[in-house]
Parts: sequence; C-alpha cells; structure tokens
Amino acid sequence: MAKQTYEIAAIALLAALAAVLQLSNGIVGIPSPFGMKLDLAAAPVLLALFLFGFESALSVLAVLGLVIVFVSPDSFIGASMKLGATLPMLVVPALYLLYAKNRAAIAAIAALFIVGGALAFSLAWNTGITPKPLAGGPQEARYLYGLSALAVTALLAFGVYLLWSRGRALPLSALGNERVALLTLYGGIALRAPIAVIAVYYYALPLYAGMTPEAAMAAVPAAVIVIWNAAQGIVEFAVAWLLAYRYGFAERYGRRAADG
Repeated sequence: MAKQTYEIAAIALLAALAAVLQLSNGIVGIPSPFGMKLDLAAAPVLLALFLFGFESALSVLAVLGLVIVFVSPDSFIGASMKLGATLPMLVVPALYLLYAKNRAAIAAIAALFIVGGALAFSLAWNTGITPKPLAGGPQEARYLYGLSALAVTALLAFGVYLLWSRGRALPLSALGNERVALLTLYGGIALRAPIAVIAVYYYALPLYAGMTPEAAMAAVPAAVIVIWNAAQGIVEFAVAWLLAYRYGFAERYGRRAADG
C-alpha cells in the first residue's frame, strides 16, 4: 500500500508540474509558424515514463490534456494535438522494453498497424470517403482524415498499454543506456513526424485557423512541421532522460525507491 501511495503522490506531482508548464508556455514557449509552441509541458510525462513506466506516463499525459481543454485557448484541438504528438515518444520506448518478452504480440500489433492503416487509407482514397491530398472534397471528411492520424496513434498506445499491463517488460533502467535512448528517441520522432504533418494540414489548421489543407500546405511546408516536432521531441525527451538517469531521479525517486 505504501508503494502504491508513493507512486500516486509522485504521479500527481508530475501531473501538477506538467499543468504549470503548460499554463506558462505563453510566456516561456517559443511559437511556431503553425500554432505549436516549443515548451517543456510534456517533459514531466516522459519523466513519469522513465521513473514509473508507461501506465504512469499515460496518467500524467491525460491530466495535461484536460488542462489544455479547460484552460488553454487551443481547447480540444490543442489537447488532441498534444496527445497525438506525445504518444509516439512514449510508445517507442515502451515497445523497446516490451519487445524482449513479447515479440510475437508486438509483431502482431505492428502488422495490424501497418496493414490496417494501408487498407484504411486505400479504401478512403478509392471510395472518396477521404479526399485525395490536394484534391477537393467535403471539409468534414478532411477533418476526419486529419483526426484519423491521431486516432491510429491512440489505438497503437492502447495496444502497448494492454501488453504493458501484463507486467512482462525489461526494467526501466534499460532506457538509461545512451544508445538505447538515442534509438528510442529517433523512433519516436520518426513515428511522430507523419502523424503531425497529416494532423496539422487536415485537422488543426483547418479547424483552428479556418484554412483549407491546400492553403495550409502553401503557408507551412511539411519540413517546418517535421523540424519543429523533432525539436520538441528532442527537448522534452532530453530533459526527462537527463533528470532520470544522469541526475539520479530514477534511483532516488523512481520505482526502485518506491519498492524500497
């Protein structure tokens, strides 16, 4: 019970810190050309992952999303974009920890993710449910096209959550290795980039700024979205990783400390 109470208190503290960083990003955040701000709001989410695991990180991220919905002017658009952009940074490290003991299940998830995504996109492309890129079509369908990128990420995170709940993963200390950290950081950014590009063009800018996808593409090159999201991922991952593994937070305050 003491261990559970300790983790709940630590997660609540990290969630509060994420909320404070989100509320202050109007002052310290660096604005991008497409509405995103380079800030540290998601760093406590990554720190929760390194200290306590995937489930704890999801809890902190959920609180951060609620704060954005009820306090930020971006409301549900900003919250869904923040969740969709942060989940890949959690999913890839978690998959690394899970892979050694759940290879068959992870292979099945990856196959479903790839094949299902390809079939869904092909169906939408050929039936006109979702308009072809740079082509005309109902604006509502275009919103769904952008939102589907975020939904697929959420489904992938749910699959990882189901695996994680089985308790078969490498120890969190495995992420303290520099090569592993760089590998998972690169993987998270690689997964995050296409999700962000599709969501910005077909969901965020059309809803928030009233732009068509064509106008959004003309105003903001895809490379700009990728670079800003990569920078955000690197900053939040690096800050959390350094605190956890170089400044000893994982040893002093993480799961091992709770077990002690």
